[in-house]
Amino acid sequence: MTKPIAAPLETYDKQGMLKAIREQFKVSWHGIHGANHWARVLHHGITIGTERSADLLVIELFAFLHDSQRHSDGGDYLHGKRGAEYARSLNTVYFELTAKRMDVLCEAIEHHSGGKVHDHATVQTCWDADRLDLGRVNITPDARFLSSQAAKHIEKAYQWSRQ
Repeated sequence: MTKPIAAPLETYDKQGMLKAIREQFKVSWHGIHGANHWARVLHHGITIGTERSADLLVIELFAFLHDSQRHSDGGDYLHGKRGAEYARSLNTVYFELTAKRMDVLCEAIEHHSGGKVHDHATVQTCWDADRLDLGRVNITPDARFLSSQAAKHIEKAYQWSRQ
């Protein structure tokens, strides 16, 4: 699972954004919603997104931002809404997305915990990437909530999450 992944062709101030996220992050950086989770989400997202021709920059930003506004590792049902608002506040500061791409990113962030499926390849890829890391909390991802591309990775992703 550690093969190199493709990076978005667009550049942005990733280090500045990560520093800003870390400075305001309220849960454990090394916990179940912290940096290691984000790294696995990024890997899964880029892998699946490349297969699906999804927007790799949006997927990368999702990986770093989707849990950035958690107040706890438990049932924090508004973290997605707060995360989408936070993402909007960072646009033009650390990255530059058009209004349409920003809407896709915010849709993915706001509703990533809702247990839905989406017909937009980028949104679903973001959700797939997050769901493939459910093994970190002893949950095997359910193929019914994944794209067919993501479902192929359930077993390996689950094993990686459990390490």
